[in-house]
Amino acid sequence: MKLRIINPNSAEAMTRKIVASDRAVAAAHVVIEGRTAHGAPASIEGHFDEVMCTPHLLREVTAAEAEKADAIVVACFDDPAIGACREIASGPVIGLCEAGIKAASMVATSFSIVTTLPRSVPAIEDLVRRYGLEDQCRRVRAAALPPCRCWRWKTPAPTPAR
Repeated sequence: MKLRIINPNSAEAMTRKIVASDRAVAAAHVVIEGRTAHGAPASIEGHFDEVMCTPHLLREVTAAEAEKADAIVVACFDDPAIGACREIASGPVIGLCEAGIKAASMVATSFSIVTTLPRSVPAIEDLVRRYGLEDQCRRVRAAALPPCRCWRWKTPAPTPAR
């Protein structure tokens, strides 16, 4: 199986981290290829960024289709242009928000979402409604943390046992 992971923002370092994480848990027969939407905003934080990333994201989806990807993951919790991506692709296109909230709805009677910035909240609330889970989603809150800082953090080295 050939899985294309598309980071719809222009942060190449983020794409590398996403792909490394995916490869660490994928089955041996899954080929994971990552692509970055060069020319898109550095992060997707709301409706404006979604519009600005869309042409770059759709270019990558078109390339994935031409290169016979079996499935595509749009690696952004705002699920930017997910409907347009699905119109282009012949296989499944998975958005992180839809996947996350549907998984949460299967393991709990309710859930909340914590996102990065306050301006991301309305876009995510719209997605929750679109996916029909507004009755189970208790709240969407922002941590007021710029998203580009999150993926730059380094995990501290483990403390040696004494």
